[in-house]
Amino acid sequence: MVSGIRRDYFKEGHAFEVYVANSLFPRTTYDVERITPRRDDLDGRYIASAKDPDLQIRHIKSNHLFWVECKWRTSRSLTQGKMRVCKNIDQLLRYQEFQEKHRPEKVYIALGWWESTKNAPFKMYCIPLDKMKHAWLDLDILGSFERSPSEPFQYWYGRLQ
Repeated sequence: MVSGIRRDYFKEGHAFEVYVANSLFPRTTYDVERITPRRDDLDGRYIASAKDPDLQIRHIKSNHLFWVECKWRTSRSLTQGKMRVCKNIDQLLRYQEFQEKHRPEKVYIALGWWESTKNAPFKMYCIPLDKMKHAWLDLDILGSFERSPSEPFQYWYGRLQ
């Protein structure tokens, strides 16, 4: 609960996806090729692609495609100096299998860290899926992927930053 109000985590997660797509991938540089359906689309009917990464993005200048999984976290996701990036190891393995199936397209995790109900995270990370070996990351390692939460993403030589 935040200030006596029950949090709607699905709504907050969706708001983060919209923030990432619209604020960090500007239309002049990127096209959003695909957005994964939400669980409540089709009135609760299971949609297999809902387990795919959230966004497929095309960098206009290079015509490269890549995928972005949007994760927002609070301090509740911290335990013993580690941040829970994926829900569990099975989710991480599913993303890794997805990336292998869609090569050469890469998957990145855009992780936003909130401490309140502001519209934007106070910290932001861009984690290449290739660097994820566990569902949790030490804060020292996570820090190496930190980026500005308000600056648009840059795409250089096949790498999202």
